[in-house]
Amino acid sequence: MKKITLKWLTILGATTLTALPFCAISCSNEEKEIEKAEKIIGDKELTFKIDDLKYENSDNSILQSARSIAGPWRKDFLKVVITSKSNIEEYWKDNWIVGKIDLKNKAILFLIPREVLLDADFIKEKNMDLKSSYQKANKAYLIEKPKKVYSNLKNKQILINNYTIFFDDINNDKSPRVSMAIKELKFNFDQDRKTIEIKLGLRYELSQKHNRKSNIFFLSPKATFKYILSEEIK
Repeated sequence: MKKITLKWLTILGATTLTALPFCAISCSNEEKEIEKAEKIIGDKELTFKIDDLKYENSDNSILQSARSIAGPWRKDFLKVVITSKSNIEEYWKDNWIVGKIDLKNKAILFLIPREVLLDADFIKEKNMDLKSSYQKANKAYLIEKPKKVYSNLKNKQILINNYTIFFDDINNDKSPRVSMAIKELKFNFDQDRKTIEIKLGLRYELSQKHNRKSNIFFLSPKATFKYILSEEIK
């Protein structure tokens, strides 16, 4: 009996030991990439606003002014902020945090501002608590871990692949519906004014108030939009 037990322990031990180095190397590499990313970002808190929106293979802008019906095509629809994890709660005061990527000490936040939420019919009252309204409406959890991070210290670039943002008021079928399948999130920090390029599949359905049936803004999974955001200089 002892021989059989020892034999199985040896087999299990060998199997475990061969798996451990691969996991250790993979986790170690991921941590190094995230550390490099934070080194590129630096200590400053950064805010990025939309500069342009176009089809990936086109030079023609489809961005509209802040006076249009709120949607992904509107200049103030989305903000991206890189901040310390200790500051995250502050951003709930005037935004829905619809996406969050955790690094080590910092987080990348995807924000929909209060004014846009009101104009798009996501919220009904200007002064409502945005964190509780978001959590009540959207039961999906925020994805907090990047799928894959690549950092290039020499070129001051950070690349994050495959990240999905989805929000839809499950309690109100008259509200807008949004799905943003980010294929590539690229941070360019090699110039004085930092920029972000977001390649994504995008679907947006207007609220019933804004005539949803005849206004669905989307492309097939094979088609891609490209957002260009630039650093807000204060």
